[in-house]
Amino acid sequence: MIMSYVRTIALYLVLIVCVRLMGKRQIGEMEPTEFVVTMLLANLAAIPMQDGAIPLYSGLVPILTVLGSELVLSGLILYSVKFRQLLCGKPVILIENGKLMQDNLRRTRVTLDELTGHLREKDVLDITAVQYAILETDGNLSVFPFPKERPASAKDAGIHPKPQFLPVTIVEDGFLSRENLGRAGKDEAWLKQVLQEHRAEIADTLLLTVDGARTADFRPDETGTRWTASAELPLQESYTPVVSFLSDSGRRIQTLDPLSTDELLSVETASCWGGDLYNLPDRSQFYLGLDLDPKQVESLEVVLRESGSNAELARFPMTAAADFPTEHFGESYTFYAADLGDWRDREGHYEVWAELTTSGGLLLTGLNSVGGFSQSGNTAGTSSGMETLRPAWD
Repeated sequence: MIMSYVRTIALYLVLIVCVRLMGKRQIGEMEPTEFVVTMLLANLAAIPMQDGAIPLYSGLVPILTVLGSELVLSGLILYSVKFRQLLCGKPVILIENGKLMQDNLRRTRVTLDELTGHLREKDVLDITAVQYAILETDGNLSVFPFPKERPASAKDAGIHPKPQFLPVTIVEDGFLSRENLGRAGKDEAWLKQVLQEHRAEIADTLLLTVDGARTADFRPDETGTRWTASAELPLQESYTPVVSFLSDSGRRIQTLDPLSTDELLSVETASCWGGDLYNLPDRSQFYLGLDLDPKQVESLEVVLRESGSNAELARFPMTAAADFPTEHFGESYTFYAADLGDWRDREGHYEVWAELTTSGGLLLTGLNSVGGFSQSGNTAGTSSGMETLRPAWD
């Protein structure tokens, strides 16, 4: 009797390991090959469980063989489209532009009752309202109504809903996850404060989660008319502030206009050429001033392009120009210089573009060139002036 318990538990544990090795798909919607493997494993495990005369290894060897075959087939299915289509089949369109594909229905042996039943599960009553209905390889039916039949989205209605964030579980069933605590950007001092506010202990807490939103408490100034707040935010192209007003009459939540980081992170520039207005002797030198602390500059380069073309002709690093007469532009500018060499004497019309990489790794470029020059016979000219560098978002 004891051996029967041991054999059963051993086979049970082996099956659990097999299912885990086959991946999460195995416990969801199954492909034909996965269904066959599951049936085989169940039958192979049942025989040595019921018959104690069969050696345990006689049940383990077939199970491990089936597992190995499944892993090999899964690899082939993953990397070979033809093999995947051979074993799993291909999705089949059953409805296209509101019309039944009768040949496909017969080929897949799907009756109209089954089809309309699946449509009702998707809250679709009229076949003519369906643009596409596709029978997937796992037996599910994907239904795509015509755009005019779909429920209006927040974008269609011109609504800016409050952003959603994935909750991170900090405490579950009285156990603290320090990994998730760090992922949420919190520390144990913060957790201690939260628990004190709710008069709770970690061991007594069933569930504590933190969402990914960055929030901040607003504080009034001395006059009580202006409220400010600060919060650490992940770097991205824009933010949508959501403000909560709490008063005696209740709470009001208002979504403000999106804030673009282009304006917040932009850098003003000023440029000029050597030999121009400021008694700078070398005409091949191009000077660019940044209204930015030099400590925040990781690298600064100028890119040379032919006018009207995006093709890069040459790239020149810029270094600090300590002797530049900054009084012409203001003390807030720090100037850098690049030597364009014999490019200044070449025939043609050229544009100079700037690329700034900050110490934080952010790349800034301009919507327009920061300067230019031209040479046509005995006629030469330059252009320079003010420009704004903005983040180059991917």
